[in-house]
Amino acid sequence: MKLSRELVKHKLYYLAHPLSGDPDKNRVDAANIELELFRGGVFVVNPLLTIPPNTPEPVAMGKCDRLLKACDGIILCQNWRKSTGCRHEKILAEEWELEIIEVKEG
Repeated sequence: MKLSRELVKHKLYYLAHPLSGDPDKNRVDAANIELELFRGGVFVVNPLLTIPPNTPEPVAMGKCDRLLKACDGIILCQNWRKSTGCRHEKILAEEWELEIIEVKEG
């Protein structure tokens, strides 16, 4: 996995990964990214595995916002631009002056 910048091991990052389309596949993809980062000594909050699957969208997004607020930075996974939720989270991260890292293609 290529990142736009190096992660700092003592920080907590929020993993912004699209959910729509194929939610089960996206949860597995996000879990694999989380595991890869954890093996590298980086800790992330993964809302796709933290918030129960049938949570109504407005409730889930409120929880995501609170989780993001507790983090030092955000990791934007591939295809984040196609996700309304991920775009919203990036805007919040910018407003809150969090570190923003992007997973690069390839």
